[in-house]
Amino acid sequence: MSHTVHINPLRWFTDGEGGLEFVESFGTPVPADLLEEARAASYPGVGEVLAVLRGEGLSARCWFTLWVDGAEVVNPLPEQPGGGEADHLGGLAVAVAGERKRIGVDEPASGLTCRAPGAGAAERAVAALAEAFGPQVMWAGDIGEVVVVPPGWTAAQVRDRRVGCDMADS
Repeated sequence: MSHTVHINPLRWFTDGEGGLEFVESFGTPVPADLLEEARAASYPGVGEVLAVLRGEGLSARCWFTLWVDGAEVVNPLPEQPGGGEADHLGGLAVAVAGERKRIGVDEPASGLTCRAPGAGAAERAVAALAEAFGPQVMWAGDIGEVVVVPPGWTAAQVRDRRVGCDMADS
């Protein structure tokens, strides 16, 4: 059975009414220092997000068209040599302001949606994004999990948290 995983900056949840309540309703209280860090963070550009994912060795089938200097980037997150299922985020959509499929590299990214990611790929992605851009939230609507990921966490810590580790223990 495939599933969908969403990754958003914690800021996205603090910007909208009810967002933080959603996160905390899954039993994940968000420490005040992370909230402060999230509210101070800027949304990274789509190109910056993709560069972090590439740097982590991740690939995806991108469900959007990326434009750089007026030219289409054919495969913005290609499979890398030696990559396997654990390196693949599945079908990838990026959220930007508005509902557009044609996305500029500098447009602020407010989230990612990964359809059927390989085992461990989403955890690697969220840990790398948290390290680069500040606190992130990974959630899977079909299985009801919400994980707040602070900078400094590893993919293993994200995975452990998904099976019940307390955030204060990290």
